[in-house]
Amino acid sequence: MRFEIKKLLFSKLFIVCFAVLMAVLAGITINAAGERVTLDGPYRKLLEAVKAAEGTEEEKLDDLLRKKEWLEATVLKDHASAVGTAGAFGVTLFDDLILYSRAYDDLRRYLSEFKNNRTRIVIDALEALEDEKQKSDPEGRIIKKNELVIDKYNRVIDLQPADPGKLDRVLDNYDVGAWQVTFVLFIVTLSVRMFTMDNSSGEYKVLNSSVLRKKALFFRRYLAVMTAGIIVWLLVCVFQGLMASVLFKVDDMSLPIQMTVCFEFCPFILSVGGFCLIRFLCGSLVIMSVSALTAFLCIVLQKTSISLATSAVLTLAPCVFLDLLRRKAEVSASNVLSGEYKMYELFRSLLPPGLLNVRTYFQGFDYTNVFEIFIPRIVCCVAVTATITVIFLVAAAAFFSGHIRKRESGVKGAKDEIKV
Repeated sequence: MRFEIKKLLFSKLFIVCFAVLMAVLAGITINAAGERVTLDGPYRKLLEAVKAAEGTEEEKLDDLLRKKEWLEATVLKDHASAVGTAGAFGVTLFDDLILYSRAYDDLRRYLSEFKNNRTRIVIDALEALEDEKQKSDPEGRIIKKNELVIDKYNRVIDLQPADPGKLDRVLDNYDVGAWQVTFVLFIVTLSVRMFTMDNSSGEYKVLNSSVLRKKALFFRRYLAVMTAGIIVWLLVCVFQGLMASVLFKVDDMSLPIQMTVCFEFCPFILSVGGFCLIRFLCGSLVIMSVSALTAFLCIVLQKTSISLATSAVLTLAPCVFLDLLRRKAEVSASNVLSGEYKMYELFRSLLPPGLLNVRTYFQGFDYTNVFEIFIPRIVCCVAVTATITVIFLVAAAAFFSGHIRKRESGVKGAKDEIKV
């Protein structure tokens, strides 16, 4: 397999495709740089001071409110003087006002709003559970769902006075449709390069005389494409992690993911680092799936141009379709019973490209009912993607062996004719 990986990574096509992929990533990063977080250093010093101060969390919150109100009054009374006076944490008193306002809002959300929101969810689920049990013919599905809601949200999440950064902005910039399409097309191109080069270069003559088992040869090629794709995906994730730290100050991987606003209602006990690991693994599974489908099409169709076009259409169409459904679902997000929202929920459970935007699976109670069993929607999508991958792998290996046998028969027949 080392030979196949080396041949793939050092080919001109790979270098060109990798350069295009990096150009797209660089463009996204340049755009994201315009949204970089400022005043992060002074803000973290303020949070450290709040954390080290004596008193209960509620007393710390009251102290922040008093200082915030004093700064507001000072700035309103004499703005010019406030801008010219050095602040305790910022450059000026006006900077201090921004810092204290942000710290107060964040701490209030962590200590008050967060707990109240989750308590409200548990109370609503308890009331719905009791109402359903009192019915003459209660639905087991509704009972199980509410019991699961109570179990997931009746947990202690260790929120603390700390700056989690802006993980939501990182995902807003990098998990976009243009990047997903570019990356999938990159994997498709690598797979086509690997599985059609023997047809275009006459390499099958060498394969016919090889002592390698046919299926072993196929899996060596598939593993080469998969390994190259995952290596590139790992490099991309590392680069995005560095940019998340530099631009958006997401550098404490141990903090609960619920400290990021868009994940406030996540029912899982999950850290920022755990979420990043899941994101990487899901992307790797998509690489495996796309490679398997493309390998199957290349072996069946054989022609490079036809294989590339067909593979691109069949792999990119679900990406575009899911993105369009997401946009329509966001418009009707207030009505979860709308047709657009239901379609989006259904296909998000079935289409592999959903795993390229894992944030949507962790923003709320995202479970699906499968034979009266509630499982996380991301688990359902992972299971479907893995099944699709295995099916196309088995089929591709079988077709690959069949094509090799036909070529061997053709070569043997030609030799017999020459002898005659």
